[in-house]
Amino acid sequence: MPRKRLIWQIYPPFLVIILIALVTLTWFFSRTLDDFYREEKRSGLVAQGQLVVNQARDALMSGNISALESMSVALGKQSGTRLTIILPDGRVVGDSEEAPAKMDNHARRPEIREALRGHPGAATRYSKTLQQEMMYVALPVEMQGRQVGIVRTAVPLADINRTFQ
Repeated sequence: MPRKRLIWQIYPPFLVIILIALVTLTWFFSRTLDDFYREEKRSGLVAQGQLVVNQARDALMSGNISALESMSVALGKQSGTRLTIILPDGRVVGDSEEAPAKMDNHARRPEIREALRGHPGAATRYSKTLQQEMMYVALPVEMQGRQVGIVRTAVPLADINRTFQ
């Protein structure tokens, strides 16, 4: 009976071990990179929203709804993000992508509920309006300890999803 060489006895198990390690490392690296990019997007949305909060506060306090609508459209185009201004009762009064009158009440959206508690809220979900997965960040707008509205920023996640597919 011919004897197998030692290399052919140890080669297949080592090959399997190396392949499993490569697949595991690739999966771990892609998950870590995906998480990093999503966190960077979220941080960018928070920063953009904070820039809008002061402008929205003035218009919300004066009750100038038409200014809120035009401001959201202009700032949304300049920043390349979707910008929505929402009253504490959930009514949309300004949006850069859609007419506010056509939009549903946003009071039950997870990021809005968190902002109504006085904290920045974030969520990732499918947008029925834009027909794509979006990342949302909502920031409370307060005046003298009273909440007067919410500024929500959003971006599509298509670029990140495409990269990792």
